[in-house]
Amino acid sequence: MHPDDSLFAVFDDLEQQAAGLHLAERDAEVGELALGEYAQVSLLARLHGAGSSTLRLRLCTGEFLRGRIRRVGADWLQVDDEHGASWLVPVAAVLTAAGLGERAVSEEALPITARLSMRSALRTLAAARRECVVELLSGDRVEGTLARVGQDFVEVRGLDGGGVEVVPLRALVTVRERR
Repeated sequence: MHPDDSLFAVFDDLEQQAAGLHLAERDAEVGELALGEYAQVSLLARLHGAGSSTLRLRLCTGEFLRGRIRRVGADWLQVDDEHGASWLVPVAAVLTAAGLGERAVSEEALPITARLSMRSALRTLAAARRECVVELLSGDRVEGTLARVGQDFVEVRGLDGGGVEVVPLRALVTVRERR
């Protein structure tokens, strides 16, 4: 063995060690960047990414709603339960969601229809003049047809002709068609 060969072997070994340290450092940086990027992911992005998954939602009233995602908007989701009822749920009323996949969809990647607000969904129900059950934060229910939808409220016309109740949107937990 030539003396230069052993010297080159030492250099080769040092280069390999340096490359290994560089890769370990880079892996740590990539991991930190991934965690930093994930910190920007919202619950709404996860809901949009869930497609038509079956979820179990714990609502702010303590009740659970289990069903398949039908639509997700800018601040709400529509869930069809196993009995065929369709529920509108403000995202703010969701305490936990089980059954979401790993996928998330950013707001920029969403179609325009997925950017519609809860008010738009309520206006659609109001235009259809269907009888609805509106569940409130207090646990109470208001039954009737949705009338007009304002900036931060919805009017519910009572079924018995008893007039109109104005419900602040912040008080909504769910809205579903009456059966």
